[in-house]
Amino acid sequence: MTKQMANKRPSDSCNCSAPKSRSANLTPPWCILKESDDFSRDYVGYLARQTVKHLVDAKVIGTAKATVLNERVTAAMIDELALEDRINDEVRVILDAFQEDIAADRRELSGDV
Repeated sequence: MTKQMANKRPSDSCNCSAPKSRSANLTPPWCILKESDDFSRDYVGYLARQTVKHLVDAKVIGTAKATVLNERVTAAMIDELALEDRINDEVRVILDAFQEDIAADRRELSGDV
């Protein structure tokens, strides 16, 4: 993961129609996750803390140990992003193989074998 978006706040980048939070003018985390595959650990930690904060403020969840919850949510988000990166890498390999097959078929059809 790179630090490409480490200094970028969520509210700076979202252009979706999802409602913004009035309290800090923040964009919901799902809007940011669509934008880039490259996130720094600090940025993912920030997203996790904001997610936990919003869920606690909305009384969706309750916790006496916010720090532990933040760490667990951060770890889960990092694991999920890493899994997505691995899947993307596998898909690229498959697509490259198909692209080579298609190019070979085109050469064969055009008689350039």
